[in-house]
Amino acid sequence: MTWIDRSLRHQVMFGSNNPRFEQIRMAQAIENLGFRESTLELIRGRNAVEFLGGLPERKQKV
Repeated sequence: MTWIDRSLRHQVMFGSNNPRFEQIRMAQAIENLGFRESTLELIRGRNAVEFLGGLPERKQKV
């Protein structure tokens, strides 16, 4: 898993087509693999946000 943490950390995303309890167990399993916290943040969502083109900007209340 070290090569994922070092070389592929920007190319891995976590996702599921089944929005039930299985994804909770899988997310916990990913956390137990020993990745750095920064790699987990990328896998949990930052890579997906970048892949989709970023988040839309929010309008600020004046």
